[in-house]
Amino acid sequence: MRQQPSLDWGSAVRPLLLVVLMLAMSACAPPEREGAQLSRITIRVHPGHATVRLSEAGEVITAVVTQAGPLATFELPPGIYRYEVSAEGYTPFVGRFEIPKNRNLEVWLSP
Repeated sequence: MRQQPSLDWGSAVRPLLLVVLMLAMSACAPPEREGAQLSRITIRVHPGHATVRLSEAGEVITAVVTQAGPLATFELPPGIYRYEVSAEGYTPFVGRFEIPKNRNLEVWLSP
């Protein structure tokens, strides 16, 4: 009796999952503008376990959960951005900043 070769699903699916993950990450990346120099902005949030969402022209371009500490750092092309900081049990905060004008922001959420 001849034995059928077995298919290792882990090795077959792993490359596909990697491609899906890379596509998902590129979809969340900030927009790139040809020739635009990126500037770094750091948003310090209190409490340190907040979610920071950035949007431009009404479209969310990235979101970060600051579980490892109170800092969220982004590399962005010039433009005007909206940010929202939220954490469970706190009132969300919404503001705007301009790149390259603003470099550091600090947000304290109210319970």
